[in-house]
Amino acid sequence: MVTLDPVTTTSSNCWKQAGRTWKYRLSLPPSEGFTSARRSVTADADGRFKFSKLPAGSYYLRTELTWDVAYHGIQGGVLAAEHEVKPGETKTVMLNSL
Repeated sequence: MVTLDPVTTTSSNCWKQAGRTWKYRLSLPPSEGFTSARRSVTADADGRFKFSKLPAGSYYLRTELTWDVAYHGIQGGVLAAEHEVKPGETKTVMLNSL
């Protein structure tokens, strides 16, 4: 699952507190506006995903990359970044930092 949140005061506060931290990966601010503005898609087997018809603006993009290691459990973490979309822009991004 890949999530996309418009950059707002609420999403920025959430991002600063929990946006890149595995422990808080499921935390959401108690805001109906935040929840209704969030968009999500499922990546394909190659990790590709697409959000269509986004208005111009800044967004927080976030997903998880995990794998199971025998006798050690789940490894990996949160991949996240802030991106700006310009009017009419088609953008390709790579999330590559934990």
